[in-house]
Amino acid sequence: LCVVINILSSKEKPMLTIGQHINLARNKRDITLDRLAEISGVSKNTIVSWIYHDHNPDIKLLIKIADALGVTLDELVGRTVKDDERN
Repeated sequence: LCVVINILSSKEKPMLTIGQHINLARNKRDITLDRLAEISGVSKNTIVSWIYHDHNPDIKLLIKIADALGVTLDELVGRTVKDDERN
């Protein structure tokens, strides 16, 4: 018999992928995938691969996406002040 115990405290959240962060930021701003591709200059297929297939963008493309969404890179990857305070 195997018992699995959730070791995450109620304060800890599972890590989201960069693609999931992009998708959250996009949805928060009501921007379609087509529109994000248009304003960022990154193909829709590429963005979809980040969101749904765990592929990661290179930094140049990540900057284009952050600019298109009007967010910082820190916001786009889910980095918070608390993350910075750990060091």
